[in-house]
Amino acid sequence: MKVRISLYTLLFVLLFMLEYVMTPFSFNGVSPQYLLCAVVSLAMLENRRVSTLFGLFAGLAVGFCAGEPFGVSALIFVAIGYFLGRFMTRSLAASFYTCAAVCLSVVLVRDVVTCLIRIAAGSATDFFQILYRVTLPKLLMTIPASLVIYLVVFGVRRCRLWRNIDEEY
Repeated sequence: MKVRISLYTLLFVLLFMLEYVMTPFSFNGVSPQYLLCAVVSLAMLENRRVSTLFGLFAGLAVGFCAGEPFGVSALIFVAIGYFLGRFMTRSLAASFYTCAAVCLSVVLVRDVVTCLIRIAAGSATDFFQILYRVTLPKLLMTIPASLVIYLVVFGVRRCRLWRNIDEEY
């Protein structure tokens, strides 16, 4: 478990660097939501404690870099990690299609809520223009990112070298 946690931490640091420090894949200043896809993938494949913990740290990092009020993104990421980690084993099967659907719906809901908050605050005016120029490219770029991140998390989870002898997978 310690090796897997270390690998997940390394993956989150790498994804954080890709999303906020060096953005190789961006279109008009919009990049995919790497950390959100990683939290969703981790919640689907690991237990809720691990996904909630990583959701907290990823949300704090996203909130710090995005200039959001302290803890808003952390609360969103923790809720995603906890509820997906809790209900994935009971109701939904973990697959790439489920991961992509959940990632896309979470990105869409998060962007719509952010847009509505900005319109209510007076810093934005055109709701549909923001959805067309920001949310749509973000959704289209998040699909391949969620595939790659899901496969990496799945590979780390399934490798027997990184598991204890008595640990299930």
